Amino acid sequence: MRPKKRLWLRLTWLTIGLLLGLVVFVSVGLPRMIERRLTNALRAAGVDDVEMRVRSVGFDRLVIDEVELGADGWSARADKVTAGYSWRDLRESQLKELWIDGLEVDVFLPSGAGESGWETDARDPAAGEVADDGSADFGWVHSARDGIGRLGEVDANGAVVTIHRDGESVARDFDFRARCHPFESMAYFNSLEFEGRFFIQNSDPTAVGTHMNLVLQLEDMGSVLGLADVVFGAEFTLPDNLSVGDRGLVWMDSEVKAEVIEYGRVGGGFEDVIYDNGVVRVGADRLRWSWGAIESGCPLEFDFGVKQFELSGEGGVVLGMVSGSDPRVNGEVRFGADGTEVVIAVKDLALAGEENGVAYQLDDIDLNGEMRGVQLKVNGALSLGGNRLPLTYQHAYQSYGDAWELAGWAGVAECELTEPVDTLGVVLKELAGSAFSGGIGGSMEFASAHDRAFDGALEVAVKKGELGLADGPVFHGIDGTIALPSLASGATDGFQQVSVESVDAWDVELVELVGEYQLLADGGVKLRGVSAGFLGGRVAVDPFTMPGGDEDYGFTLRLKNLDVAQVAGLFPEFNGTVSGRLDGVLPIQNRNGLFWPQRGSLTLTKGTKGRLRYDAQGAFSAGLDPRSDDYKKMKMVEDSLENLELKVLSLRLFDPDDEGKAVVVRIEGESPDVREAPPIILNVNGFMPEDEVLGYFDLLFRHRDKLNFGL
Repeated sequence: MRPKKRLWLRLTWLTIGLLLGLVVFVSVGLPRMIERRLTNALRAAGVDDVEMRVRSVGFDRLVIDEVELGADGWSARADKVTAGYSWRDLRESQLKELWIDGLEVDVFLPSGAGESGWETDARDPAAGEVADDGSADFGWVHSARDGIGRLGEVDANGAVVTIHRDGESVARDFDFRARCHPFESMAYFNSLEFEGRFFIQNSDPTAVGTHMNLVLQLEDMGSVLGLADVVFGAEFTLPDNLSVGDRGLVWMDSEVKAEVIEYGRVGGGFEDVIYDNGVVRVGADRLRWSWGAIESGCPLEFDFGVKQFELSGEGGVVLGMVSGSDPRVNGEVRFGADGTEVVIAVKDLALAGEENGVAYQLDDIDLNGEMRGVQLKVNGALSLGGNRLPLTYQHAYQSYGDAWELAGWAGVAECELTEPVDTLGVVLKELAGSAFSGGIGGSMEFASAHDRAFDGALEVAVKKGELGLADGPVFHGIDGTIALPSLASGATDGFQQVSVESVDAWDVELVELVGEYQLLADGGVKLRGVSAGFLGGRVAVDPFTMPGGDEDYGFTLRLKNLDVAQVAGLFPEFNGTVSGRLDGVLPIQNRNGLFWPQRGSLTLTKGTKGRLRYDAQGAFSAGLDPRSDDYKKMKMVEDSLENLELKVLSLRLFDPDDEGKAVVVRIEGESPDVREAPPIILNVNGFMPEDEVLGYFDLLFRHRDKLNFGL
């Protein structure tokens, strides 16, 4: 035989041998290998007795015959289990279909506590003890930590469940069929741990239930909601007719009760938004939900009362639920091929907190939320200081592996604060003790990402607002806006306008206050165009910048056309009248946070005259000899002051050369009623009070009675 022909024969026999070996492996070896793997996995999961025979393994189907499983307290048998799949599904731990034929399940209830393999729940009656209503409990502990794959369609028609106790048994037939959709936007569980407590009520198998504690680590949905690591317990009862349609699972007239027993932390893009390492703690009482069939999908209805809520930061609890409040939460979850939809309502929630040493309380919080896929929308209202504030919030959260993006909008619709709000110190500690009322509204667009810190654009508008400061002044009719393109920078885009109808500062009033301001990125503030009606004229401020740090700065007040009569009216001890108009300037310095007036002056408006009428009889001539020349001169002065035309009226303010004096007034004029009277020249001093330390502005505005005037 030729060598080449012998080579082809060898290759042919080798190929035939390999094919025969592959056939033997697929028909005999592969099924046995799968049997061993499934058996080991089930035993590792706590199933003690495992018997099965894998009959065939195909490219899209696996058939297992004569399945028998068992552990302490239960056993299960099935004539045949068929699993349908594709290789792509297997790579993602998914099964298309699962058929179970001839399923029989036996559950053995223990007759007493302490049976091997059973654990009781200390909060419930001891295992095996029959309650007054004829129920008996036992516990079962199981943990699946390696994740849960997704199933497509599960079909177990003609299943028989038999419950045994003390030699008696009750059997019931069930037809079960479920179809699960691979929801791309729905959260799935990274881990699932549960402790079960099953019970039978009055020997009726339709009242079989369980109590389980689940540790859920939410991913997509958890990030959208901003929560992770949620732990809760649940107890549910199965109905008599359990069935599943093409649109989803239907539990007719079933009920689930759950209790939040541990807490979730702020997660996703929210950790650096609320507080670093912030924690939201929620405690609930008995939560009830039920399933029902609707055309759009499979709804899950829930209703529970909140017993605890608190938001914590590094410094401790920031916001917590008010003791004695009784909030309720209800809504529903809809599962469908297009994604998950959650509708939720919160009623009668009350929260209290403290910031900057100021305590505040938010009452009657009512919220209605809706989540569709990666989008969350919330509308509602809350009460603050007796006022109702409408709220709106929405955001969308997208994740791409380790990358994520968060963008949204929050706002308070324009509303009227009819009751003064006295907790402004929460926002700005310098406003502690102040109160605000009037129209207000605002909104914020925000965004964040895995590689971009939280930032937002804020806009707040005030209409006809009233602000009362803690130390006395009250601002009426405030109108203005603040628009920050970036909260991170804190700077405005150019100047913003503000106006105030009037300001009451003790017994002094400013009217028609207007101005423009610009917030700088370094914390500074630019001011321009600031002016107000004051004492019948106007006072204006030259443009200047208040630095953001501790640097000293200064500005200049310019007074125009002030009414001398109103200026004199500031001093009630003055028992005369004066008229005229004054112009002046007053520089101000701020050093170490305190305002210090510099040398300033007020003089009669150019081209105008004033008039003084003052009853000075006896003020200068008292005690003089009526026949003396001095008496005649002083008498002439007194008569002239009763009607003195002023040519010069000047006030020197806060001159450092005027030691011990806050004000020096100079008067020059003549009387048309006193013939041959010489020009009158008087200097009136406003002396600083002795043994008292008061700021210059305090002296002029709040403590003018402490100024000692004398010639």
